[in-house]
Amino acid sequence: VGTSASVTYGNGVAQGSTTGTSASATGLAGGTTYYLRVYAGTNCNNSNSGYGTSAAFTTLVDCTTPTTQASPITFSGVGTNSMTANWTNGNGSRRVVKINTSNSFTAPGNATDPTANSSYGGSGEQVVYNGSSNSVTVTGLSAGTTYWFRIYEANCTGSSSLYYTVSANGNPISQMSDVKGPVITLLSPNNETVIDNHPTFKMTFNKNVEIGNGYLKVYKKGSIVPTLSVPLNGLMINWNNVVVTYNSAINGLEKNQEYFVLVDAGAFKDYSGNPFAGITSNSIWQFKTGKSYMTGIYDQEQNNIIIYPNPTKGALNISIDKSLEGNSKIDVYNTIGLLIQSKNNSFRNNTTQIDLSGYSPGLYLIKIDINNNTYFGKIIKE
Repeated sequence: VGTSASVTYGNGVAQGSTTGTSASATGLAGGTTYYLRVYAGTNCNNSNSGYGTSAAFTTLVDCTTPTTQASPITFSGVGTNSMTANWTNGNGSRRVVKINTSNSFTAPGNATDPTANSSYGGSGEQVVYNGSSNSVTVTGLSAGTTYWFRIYEANCTGSSSLYYTVSANGNPISQMSDVKGPVITLLSPNNETVIDNHPTFKMTFNKNVEIGNGYLKVYKKGSIVPTLSVPLNGLMINWNNVVVTYNSAINGLEKNQEYFVLVDAGAFKDYSGNPFAGITSNSIWQFKTGKSYMTGIYDQEQNNIIIYPNPTKGALNISIDKSLEGNSKIDVYNTIGLLIQSKNNSFRNNTTQIDLSGYSPGLYLIKIDINNNTYFGKIIKE
C-alpha cells in the first residue's frame, strides 16, 4: 500500500501476506487516497509476480462533532429586499445557515451536506449558506417582513458531515427588513401662494437621509420643460430635513403663476442605501407665486445707483451720483443665466439707458461694473 499509483513491491508498506482472498491494512491516515497492489508468490519459489495496475481507495476522515456554536448573529445593510447576517464562528470547520419567516427550523442531519442558495424563495425554511466564512448577504426578501436566522456548526463534508445543533446566544435571532426607502412627510411651499416669486423649497422625510443623485425641477403649470432645475447636494441636508436654495438673481420664477415641483428618483437615500422613490406626479407638490417680484439693487443707496422705472415697459434708465473713473459695463441676463444685452462705456453725464422693449415680460438680472466695483440687481419687464 502506498500513496502513489505506481506503488511497487518494496517501495510501499507491506501489509502482510495471506493465502486467502482478503487482507487488512493498519496505520493509515484519515481522508487520504491510497493505492494497493497485490503480488502473488509460491512457497517453493521466492519470486513475486504483481498485478499490472494498482487499485485506489480513500480512507474516511476522522470526524468529530463541533462543541462551540456560532454566535451571536448580527445584521448590517438591512434594506427592503436584502440584508447581511454576520456572526462569530464556532469551532467547526464550516457552518450551515438557514432562514425562515418564523422561528421554526429543522436541523441538518449528520451525513448530509445541503446545497445553499442565498436568494430566498419567499416562504419556509431555506439553507442560504454552507461554508467556512462568517457572513452571508441574503436577497429576495420582502419589505417590512421579519426573518429568522439560525446557524449550525459542522465538521467534515458530504457523508462524513457532523452537526452541532444546540442553540446559542443570539442564534437563532430575527431581523425585520426595511419598510421602504425614505418617504416625504412634509413639503413647503405646498398648495399655497408664496409672498413673491422666490420660494425656498423644503422637504421633510420620515427618516434621516443622505444625498443620492438628482435634481429638483420646477415647472410652470401645463409645461413639460422645467423653468428651474436645481442640482441637489449634501449641504442641503440636515438629518431628515432638506432645504433647497438657489440663486434668485439668475433663477427667478414669474410672479402670479402656478407651478409644480418634481424630484428625481434616487436623489436621496436612507442610511441603508434604500433610494427615495422621487416625486414624479405634477399633482403632489404645487404652489403659486405671489403678485410681486423679489426686487432691489444691492448696495444701490450706498453707491447712489438709481434704476428707474422698475418695473419697466421698455426703457430702463440708470444713473449714478459719482464721477466715473475708468471704463463701465452693463450686462443683462435672463432667468437661466443667458446674457441678452451688454453695453460698454455708455454713460453720458452719469446716465445711460437700456431698451428692453423687445424682450418678454418677466424677471431679469442686471450687472453694473463701474469705478472698479460690481453691483447686481433685478429688473422687472412688464
